[in-house]
Amino acid sequence: MARPFFDTTINAENVRLVALPGAFAGGLVTSTSARLWGAEANLARQLSGSENVQLVILAGFRYLDLEENLRIGDVSALLPGGVTSFNTIPLGPPATTLVTDHFSARNNFYGGQVGGRLNYYLGKAVLNLTGKVAIGSTHQVVGASGTSTLLVPGTHRLPSSRAAC
Repeated sequence: MARPFFDTTINAENVRLVALPGAFAGGLVTSTSARLWGAEANLARQLSGSENVQLVILAGFRYLDLEENLRIGDVSALLPGGVTSFNTIPLGPPATTLVTDHFSARNNFYGGQVGGRLNYYLGKAVLNLTGKVAIGSTHQVVGASGTSTLLVPGTHRLPSSRAAC
């Protein structure tokens, strides 16, 4: 099992071997979350109406908030016969490496909106058709961070390398 990544030391795509028979034993865990919510306020004015039909125009403000997160973590333990390196330092068993990455994005939309609503009354039933369009601006914040940690039995945890943008 290999985990792809962009290697800034060679400025190209690369892979991290997480599990390989006879060399590494490891696993990978991922989690994602997404949350979308919004609010709007409108003023409505009836343009025309009859016994069965009502036409209403709308004008107002809309706010939307979208937040997304992706976490990827892996652990890889060297097996007898396996070799690797950590921060360019060659390693042999029983070293274990842990890598965790977190990516996040948050988008906020603020804008004015216009639209219309058509109500059609059929006795006690009502058919309601509504259409709206919003024009505004979006503010986006994107984050990325990660850690790489080396664990060697019988020693203290060695310093991690960290990256964040």
